[in-house]
Amino acid sequence: MKAGVAADREVRRRFWLLVRGGLVRTEAAMSLGLNEATGKEWSRQAGGVIPAFVSVPPSDRFLSFAEREEIFAGVERGDSIRLMRHLSRAPSTVLRELRRNMLRRYRARPRRGPVPITTVANIHLDRNG
Repeated sequence: MKAGVAADREVRRRFWLLVRGGLVRTEAAMSLGLNEATGKEWSRQAGGVIPAFVSVPPSDRFLSFAEREEIFAGVERGDSIRLMRHLSRAPSTVLRELRRNMLRRYRARPRRGPVPITTVANIHLDRNG
């Protein structure tokens, strides 16, 4: 099973599918290996109504947790936003995520210009001038 928020969401989804299938909330919770108080709490939180995420699959509109991790790992590696194209997300989406969730503001590293050529004439001008 997945860890973290995604696992919790999937367990809740299965809980509500069991309730929809006719099980009492305490039986549904116990069949998933949860405490019966957990089923009561989830039902109370939802107001006794089956939440919408049970019926509707998650859309691609929002970034997944794994995509967010990959974005922040890329920033730590020093990758450009445009180098994160392997996520199949627009650079504006990646930048929006960074602006929302970074402590320090994200800035692309400035490009370095060409290195000036050092010649004998340049050294001579520097010494006189």
